[in-house]
Amino acid sequence: MTDITRRGLGTEGLEVSALGLGFMSFTRSTDADERHSASALVGEAIDLGIDFFDTADIYGPAISETLLGQAVKGAP
Repeated sequence: MTDITRRGLGTEGLEVSALGLGFMSFTRSTDADERHSASALVGEAIDLGIDFFDTADIYGPAISETLLGQAVKGAP
């Protein structure tokens, strides 16, 4: 893990990486290629110290959240 800048989030003392990873581009489907790409990217981001991930239902109903969850869990 690299030394990455951290910032406060909210008022409860939570800290996250200043650099985040948005999931807007992972919205087409949850097919195998998409899951593999998301997993590889999330794994690389975590290795670099990034722990701030942006998802939203507007990107597609639960698609980006599902991809992120599977990537963090390590599911194929």
